[in-house]
Amino acid sequence: MLVPDNETYRGNVLAFYNVLEAACRMGIRKILLASSICVYGVAFAEGDVDYPSFPVDEDVPAVPMDVYAISKVCGERTAAGFARRFRGTDVYVYRFGAVVSPSEFQEKFKAYVLRPDEWKVHGWTYTDARDLGGMLERGLVVDGLGFQVFNAVNDEMTNFEESTAAFLARVCPSVPVTRELVGREAPVSNRKLREVLGFVQQHRWQDYYRA
Repeated sequence: MLVPDNETYRGNVLAFYNVLEAACRMGIRKILLASSICVYGVAFAEGDVDYPSFPVDEDVPAVPMDVYAISKVCGERTAAGFARRFRGTDVYVYRFGAVVSPSEFQEKFKAYVLRPDEWKVHGWTYTDARDLGGMLERGLVVDGLGFQVFNAVNDEMTNFEESTAAFLARVCPSVPVTRELVGREAPVSNRKLREVLGFVQQHRWQDYYRA
């Protein structure tokens, strides 16, 4: 713990509020904000907690128990309120996964690949730092959506298991599946990001990882 929990909460929630208030009062009509897939309540949970269902899309309830994720949920609700108050303002919230830069690929994916069962905390999902830029660029280009939340993650799960459905059936057998999981798609779904903003992944982790 770098700072007390109440300071984490205060800092994150006030950061959301201050950015939103300043931008809206200045007449800025496009605001992009960073949240986290931690809001789904698994990453920093007390004990072993499952996701409510798979795939984890933006409609899955965000009811975390840790202070970091709670502060992110509060920030998201604050953003929704400002978008409603300042009509005509687009506020897009990006729920990023674990962000991996090119220099980190080998070390990070060695752990993901060799010990796949251990990475429920990341949802077997990640965000390439370079593709992150493309996600934000699409948000700047696409206008008129009002308040939106996007899972800002890459397309595929973070291991070499043959299929996402088979892998999740083994490691999370009691978690319901709400639609067909296609191939090796990431358990935390970026379908909305692709279909609504037109995001196209440029960097597959398999192209950089060396066993």
